[in-house]
Amino acid sequence: SSDLFGVDTNFFKPIKKKKKSFTVGTIKSIEKHNGISCLLDAAKIIICDKKKDIDFMIVGDGSLREEMVQKVNKLGLNKKISFEGFVQHDKIVDYFNKLSVFIAVSERESFGVSVVEAASCEIPSITSNIGGLIEVNSHNKTGFIVNVDDADNLAKNIIKLYEDEEMRLKFGKLARQRVLNEYNWEKNLQKMISIYKLL
Repeated sequence: SSDLFGVDTNFFKPIKKKKKSFTVGTIKSIEKHNGISCLLDAAKIIICDKKKDIDFMIVGDGSLREEMVQKVNKLGLNKKISFEGFVQHDKIVDYFNKLSVFIAVSERESFGVSVVEAASCEIPSITSNIGGLIEVNSHNKTGFIVNVDDADNLAKNIIKLYEDEEMRLKFGKLARQRVLNEYNWEKNLQKMISIYKLL
Protein backbone atom coordinates (compact mmCIF):
# COMPACT_ATOMS: atom_id res chain seq x y z
CA SER A 1 0.00 0.00 0.00
CA SER A 2 1.22 3.47 -0.80
CA ASP A 3 0.59 4.51 2.81
CA LEU A 4 3.44 2.32 3.94
CA PHE A 5 6.06 3.02 1.33
CA GLY A 6 5.39 6.53 0.11
CA VAL A 7 5.90 7.13 -3.59
CA ASP A 8 8.19 6.08 -6.38
CA THR A 9 10.33 9.20 -6.76
CA ASN A 10 11.78 7.96 -10.06
CA PHE A 11 8.27 7.94 -11.52
CA PHE A 12 6.91 11.03 -9.78
CA LYS A 13 9.48 13.58 -10.80
CA PRO A 14 9.40 17.07 -12.25
CA ILE A 15 9.24 17.22 -16.04
CA LYS A 16 11.04 20.34 -17.10
CA LYS A 17 8.91 22.09 -19.62
CA LYS A 18 7.79 25.66 -19.72
CA LYS A 19 4.31 25.86 -18.24
CA LYS A 20 2.11 27.82 -20.61
CA SER A 21 -0.02 29.22 -17.85
CA PHE A 22 -0.19 29.32 -14.09
CA THR A 23 -2.42 26.35 -13.30
CA VAL A 24 -3.76 25.36 -9.93
CA GLY A 25 -5.51 22.08 -9.45
CA THR A 26 -6.42 18.98 -7.60
CA ILE A 27 -6.41 15.28 -8.38
CA LYS A 28 -9.18 13.82 -6.24
CA SER A 29 -12.50 12.08 -6.57
CA ILE A 30 -15.27 14.67 -6.85
CA GLU A 31 -17.00 13.86 -3.58
CA LYS A 32 -18.15 16.21 -0.87
CA HIS A 33 -15.32 15.47 1.56
CA ASN A 34 -12.66 16.42 -0.99
CA GLY A 35 -13.40 20.14 -0.85
CA ILE A 36 -13.80 20.67 -4.61
CA SER A 37 -16.59 23.18 -4.00
CA CYS A 38 -14.29 25.24 -1.76
CA LEU A 39 -11.64 25.25 -4.50
CA LEU A 40 -14.21 26.56 -6.98
CA ASP A 41 -15.23 29.31 -4.54
CA ALA A 42 -11.56 30.28 -4.25
CA ALA A 43 -11.27 30.26 -8.06
CA LYS A 44 -14.18 32.68 -8.30
CA ILE A 45 -12.51 35.06 -5.82
CA ILE A 46 -9.20 34.85 -7.71
CA ILE A 47 -10.57 35.27 -11.23
CA CYS A 48 -13.61 37.51 -10.73
CA ASP A 49 -12.76 39.61 -7.69
CA LYS A 50 -8.95 39.75 -7.78
CA LYS A 51 -8.73 39.59 -11.59
CA LYS A 52 -5.76 37.21 -11.62
CA ASP A 53 -5.01 35.21 -14.75
CA ILE A 54 -4.92 31.77 -13.19
CA ASP A 55 -6.27 28.52 -14.66
CA PHE A 56 -7.78 25.69 -12.64
CA MET A 57 -7.81 21.99 -13.37
CA ILE A 58 -9.90 19.34 -11.64
CA VAL A 59 -8.73 15.80 -12.31
CA GLY A 60 -11.01 13.01 -11.15
CA ASP A 61 -14.57 11.82 -11.29
CA GLY A 62 -17.26 11.33 -8.72
CA SER A 63 -20.88 11.69 -7.73
CA LEU A 64 -20.68 15.51 -7.53
CA ARG A 65 -19.04 16.02 -10.90
CA GLU A 66 -22.21 17.18 -12.68
CA GLU A 67 -23.06 19.55 -9.83
CA MET A 68 -19.56 21.06 -9.86
CA VAL A 69 -19.59 21.49 -13.65
CA GLN A 70 -22.91 23.32 -13.30
CA LYS A 71 -21.46 25.49 -10.55
CA VAL A 72 -18.58 26.49 -12.85
CA ASN A 73 -21.02 27.26 -15.67
CA LYS A 74 -23.13 29.36 -13.35
CA LEU A 75 -20.04 31.33 -12.31
CA GLY A 76 -19.23 31.76 -16.01
CA LEU A 77 -15.77 30.30 -15.49
CA ASN A 78 -15.74 27.35 -17.88
CA LYS A 79 -12.91 28.93 -19.90
CA LYS A 80 -10.73 29.04 -16.79
CA ILE A 81 -11.67 25.81 -15.00
CA SER A 82 -11.31 22.47 -16.75
CA PHE A 83 -12.64 19.09 -15.67
CA GLU A 84 -10.31 16.39 -16.94
CA GLY A 85 -12.25 13.40 -15.65
CA PHE A 86 -10.66 10.22 -14.36
CA VAL A 87 -7.02 9.62 -15.29
CA GLN A 88 -5.21 6.29 -14.96
CA HIS A 89 -2.52 6.25 -12.31
CA ASP A 90 0.29 5.58 -14.80
CA LYS A 91 -0.61 8.79 -16.70
CA ILE A 92 -1.19 10.93 -13.62
CA VAL A 93 2.38 12.27 -13.42
CA ASP A 94 1.76 14.29 -16.62
CA TYR A 95 -1.19 15.98 -14.94
CA PHE A 96 0.78 16.79 -11.80
CA ASN A 97 3.41 18.39 -14.00
CA LYS A 98 0.86 20.71 -15.60
CA LEU A 99 0.26 22.23 -12.18
CA SER A 100 2.03 25.16 -10.55
CA VAL A 101 0.30 24.53 -7.22
CA PHE A 102 -1.50 21.43 -5.95
CA ILE A 103 -4.60 21.75 -3.78
CA ALA A 104 -5.95 19.22 -1.27
CA VAL A 105 -8.49 20.96 0.93
CA SER A 106 -10.28 17.79 1.98
CA GLU A 107 -12.50 17.59 5.04
CA ARG A 108 -10.98 14.25 5.96
CA GLU A 109 -7.97 12.30 4.73
CA SER A 110 -5.98 9.49 6.32
CA PHE A 111 -2.74 9.86 4.38
CA GLY A 112 -2.21 12.57 1.76
CA VAL A 113 -0.59 10.40 -0.86
CA SER A 114 -1.53 12.78 -3.71
CA VAL A 115 0.24 15.61 -1.86
CA VAL A 116 3.37 13.46 -1.61
CA GLU A 117 3.10 12.65 -5.33
CA ALA A 118 2.80 16.37 -6.13
CA ALA A 119 5.73 17.14 -3.83
CA SER A 120 7.80 14.48 -5.58
CA CYS A 121 7.17 16.44 -8.81
CA GLU A 122 8.44 19.62 -7.08
CA ILE A 123 4.97 21.10 -6.77
CA PRO A 124 4.05 22.93 -3.56
CA SER A 125 0.66 22.19 -2.02
CA ILE A 126 -2.03 24.06 -0.18
CA THR A 127 -3.78 21.62 2.10
CA SER A 128 -6.35 21.68 4.87
CA ASN A 129 -5.32 21.17 8.47
CA ILE A 130 -6.74 17.71 9.00
CA GLY A 131 -5.65 14.08 9.35
CA GLY A 132 -2.71 12.89 7.35
CA LEU A 133 -2.46 16.12 5.38
CA ILE A 134 -0.75 17.86 8.28
CA GLU A 135 2.09 15.35 8.16
CA VAL A 136 2.80 15.56 4.44
CA ASN A 137 2.75 19.34 4.00
CA SER A 138 4.85 21.70 6.05
CA HIS A 139 3.40 25.22 6.45
CA ASN A 140 5.60 27.97 4.97
CA LYS A 141 8.14 25.39 3.88
CA THR A 142 6.65 23.02 1.30
CA GLY A 143 3.37 24.91 0.93
CA PHE A 144 0.58 26.40 3.00
CA ILE A 145 -1.98 24.95 5.39
CA VAL A 146 -5.48 26.44 5.60
CA ASN A 147 -8.65 25.69 7.53
CA VAL A 148 -11.25 23.41 5.99
CA ASP A 149 -13.77 25.31 3.89
CA ASP A 150 -11.95 28.65 4.00
CA ALA A 151 -12.12 29.79 0.37
CA ASP A 152 -10.86 33.30 1.18
CA ASN A 153 -7.66 32.11 2.77
CA LEU A 154 -7.20 29.47 0.09
CA ALA A 155 -7.50 32.20 -2.57
CA LYS A 156 -5.05 34.43 -0.68
CA ASN A 157 -2.44 31.68 -0.50
CA ILE A 158 -2.84 30.72 -4.16
CA ILE A 159 -2.27 34.38 -5.09
CA LYS A 160 0.79 34.50 -2.82
CA LEU A 161 2.40 31.65 -4.76
CA TYR A 162 1.26 33.16 -8.07
CA GLU A 163 2.89 36.49 -7.31
CA ASP A 164 6.07 35.16 -5.71
CA GLU A 165 7.64 32.72 -8.13
CA GLU A 166 10.83 32.49 -6.11
CA MET A 167 8.88 31.32 -3.05
CA ARG A 168 6.87 28.85 -5.12
CA LEU A 169 9.97 27.28 -6.68
CA LYS A 170 11.73 27.15 -3.31
CA PHE A 171 8.72 25.42 -1.69
CA GLY A 172 8.64 22.95 -4.60
CA LYS A 173 12.32 22.08 -4.24
CA LEU A 174 11.96 21.62 -0.47
CA ALA A 175 8.87 19.49 -1.02
CA ARG A 176 10.70 17.04 -3.29
CA GLN A 177 13.69 17.00 -0.95
CA ARG A 178 11.39 16.06 1.90
CA VAL A 179 9.87 13.21 -0.13
CA LEU A 180 13.34 11.91 -0.99
CA ASN A 181 14.18 11.96 2.71
CA GLU A 182 10.96 10.66 4.21
CA TYR A 183 8.61 9.13 1.66
CA ASN A 184 10.98 7.47 -0.72
CA TRP A 185 9.51 4.10 -1.69
CA GLU A 186 12.82 2.29 -2.19
CA LYS A 187 14.36 3.63 1.00
CA ASN A 188 11.29 2.75 3.02
CA LEU A 189 11.16 -0.69 1.46
CA GLN A 190 14.74 -1.31 2.62
CA LYS A 191 13.72 -0.11 6.09
CA MET A 192 10.78 -2.53 6.15
CA ILE A 193 12.95 -5.42 5.00
CA SER A 194 15.53 -4.77 7.72
CA ILE A 195 12.73 -4.63 10.31
CA TYR A 196 11.34 -7.96 9.12
CA LYS A 197 14.80 -9.50 9.30
CA LEU A 198 14.97 -8.56 12.97
CA LEU A 199 11.67 -10.27 13.78
